[in-house]
Amino acid sequence: MANGTYFSQLCILDAKYNNKGKYILRSGLSAYNQGYDRVFNVKIKGPPKLSITLHDTKHPTINKMIHLNSSLLVNHTDDITLTCVAESFPSSIVWLNCGNRDNKNLNGIIQINDSTIQIVQASFHDSSLCYCMANNTYGNERININIIIRAPPANITDITVKNVTNTNLIIFINSDYSLLAKGLFYLIFNQAMSKPTNTTMRSQNFNVSTINYQTCHDTICKINFLQPWTTYNFWLQAVNDYGRSGNSSKIRITMKGMPISPQIIKITDNIDFVVLEWQALNLHDGTNITYSFSYKQSTSNKWLTMLITDHQEESLQKQNISVRYVHIANLTKGSSYDFKLQATNAFGTSSSQIKRLNTIGLKSGTMYNFQILSISKVGITYSEWASYKTKELPNPPRNVSVQGTVYRAAIIRWRKSNFGDDITGFAVYYRTNSSSIYDMQIVNSSEISTILTNLQYNSTYQLYIITVSIYGRSKPSKMVYFQTASLRDELYVNNSLSNTTLNYHGSNSPDGFANNDHIFAPIAATVISLLLIFLLHFLYKRYCRRPHISAPQQDVDFEDTDTQLSKSTSGVSSRSLDLTYL
Repeated sequence: MANGTYFSQLCILDAKYNNKGKYILRSGLSAYNQGYDRVFNVKIKGPPKLSITLHDTKHPTINKMIHLNSSLLVNHTDDITLTCVAESFPSSIVWLNCGNRDNKNLNGIIQINDSTIQIVQASFHDSSLCYCMANNTYGNERININIIIRAPPANITDITVKNVTNTNLIIFINSDYSLLAKGLFYLIFNQAMSKPTNTTMRSQNFNVSTINYQTCHDTICKINFLQPWTTYNFWLQAVNDYGRSGNSSKIRITMKGMPISPQIIKITDNIDFVVLEWQALNLHDGTNITYSFSYKQSTSNKWLTMLITDHQEESLQKQNISVRYVHIANLTKGSSYDFKLQATNAFGTSSSQIKRLNTIGLKSGTMYNFQILSISKVGITYSEWASYKTKELPNPPRNVSVQGTVYRAAIIRWRKSNFGDDITGFAVYYRTNSSSIYDMQIVNSSEISTILTNLQYNSTYQLYIITVSIYGRSKPSKMVYFQTASLRDELYVNNSLSNTTLNYHGSNSPDGFANNDHIFAPIAATVISLLLIFLLHFLYKRYCRRPHISAPQQDVDFEDTDTQLSKSTSGVSSRSLDLTYL
């Protein structure tokens, strides 16, 4: 008491929102039996403090406070109301990101006012992560609530398929509620609607009617182990703790793969060049195809290859261009050629089919009429007609025979069918019965015999000879067959021939013969056999050859190539010569 005045004080330390409200100060004079009340309204200034209250329409008298950042489980088809309350002054409240259905619908989450939302006929689409947010001049606050509807998932309606390869693809599931549903995962079904178009890729256990599935716990799912060039139907189901959705709409996808073998439509020989046409492959997916075109002479094993890239552009499809072709020039006329065609893309190379064509040219001994055209800017002028008869091709050699086989060698003899300066030589072709490729030896035109060396032991050979002139080649002679000696027979003959030398070594030491016969016998046998071969050939050429009219030897191109006939008197083996250049 000071100067007749009484003091009373109320202190609120560390004020909280629960300290707000009305405070009454009561005073009085007991002597006069009088009292005085004074009301103080206390407001707490600070950032808003939020809380959410649940009102269940089935139990309207029960209100439930929702804990901060918790999950709310709602039964299917229930109606509920959620109110967000802010303990602050002043403040504004807003609900955000609630529900996956349009608020204009009769069902779904509907916002009644700024602080209240209502769920009518709750369904799986209403599962969402909602949050209520409030702010004032002192700050802001947000409270989250995970609404989970106890209902089976709705059907998946938004599916995208990307990154399709030959054996796998990726399915993207566009679902906003996938992480909110309790225990949610997806079943992805697939069923092949057609077998692979390339028979080399078909699985032995491939069954069109089988329905396969796999589970996926994410919205991005990779599907593996599919068949190339196969059309599949894909559909999905969503599964959670409360049931399974119906099937989604089916998506039809055709897998990629290595190209099928392109089909050669036609091979046309136009004398100067050959035109090969084939049916273009259209993968309908923008994949570029590279065609590998190869050709060779049928008697050669060396393929010549050219690559043609075919861009699967939209312009080609609009023009309906379905045939591709290639020109091949500088082929030897009157020869047999093999052609093959393969297609390659990012997933592999197709198989190929080999087509064979005999190239044509001017016929021998035939009269042709021709004229020359002169073309200028003014016009075309024709020359007078002229005639020319082509030369006759030579005949094949006659009486082709094998005079003898000694130590992996054979002496071949024949008789000429043609004489004159136009004959440039002979080509001797030979191979074993088990081989598909002929070896060849060039023989000068003055010769009627040759020796084939480096043959295989105990093998059956087939042989024919062609006469070559400056005008072309003859047809093959009649096929001749012969058998080379076995290794055992050669060793027997060689050991007999070298017996004296071996006994001489053996006489110096009792053990010498046993220890050295495997060293000296093959060497001595080889030397003696080679001497016998050359001696036999020399005597045969000197005393057994029939006389013939010799022609001047000329260095003439052999079938317009760089391989020329040698002037030497004996033929030289040319086993490594590539027949492509004949």
